[in-house]
Amino acid sequence: MSPTSYQAAPPRVVEVAYYNATNSKSKPNQKNLLPRKNRYNSAMKLFKKKTTAAIGKTAEATAVRFLQKRGLKLLTQNYRCRFGEIDIIMSDKKDTVIFIEVRCRADGAAVNAAESITPQKIRKIQTTAQHYLMTLKEIPACRFDVIAMTHNPHSDDYNIEWLKDAF
Repeated sequence: MSPTSYQAAPPRVVEVAYYNATNSKSKPNQKNLLPRKNRYNSAMKLFKKKTTAAIGKTAEATAVRFLQKRGLKLLTQNYRCRFGEIDIIMSDKKDTVIFIEVRCRADGAAVNAAESITPQKIRKIQTTAQHYLMTLKEIPACRFDVIAMTHNPHSDDYNIEWLKDAF
């Protein structure tokens, strides 16, 4: 056979069985094998990345803890109305209402987390904030902050940047 007419060997198929962890002391047999479709799903869970929703939820919870350690009091989270959503609403010691937008990007992303806030998003946040303020008896002083986070997907570490009075 000449070097130019090389034929690759056909791929080997190896079947792997995934056992149900509910009864770990029992010996593997047909009863505790997962059904065929669940074996594939179980295997994929090992390699599946976190969804963006899960990362966002974790980022918001991290931001709340970060801000509470700095003396802010949580008023509400994920305030929604027909105009949009505000991630976090907090107040400081001077009773200033702070509307906080949380943005999270992976390390090395093309666009910085703070730069990802568009003028359209700013208008939505401001309109939603007006809606929230209309529900209060008195309209307090307010400001808009941004929590810009970068996250390392391999270690679940977050770098937090707090931009006060961002817009």
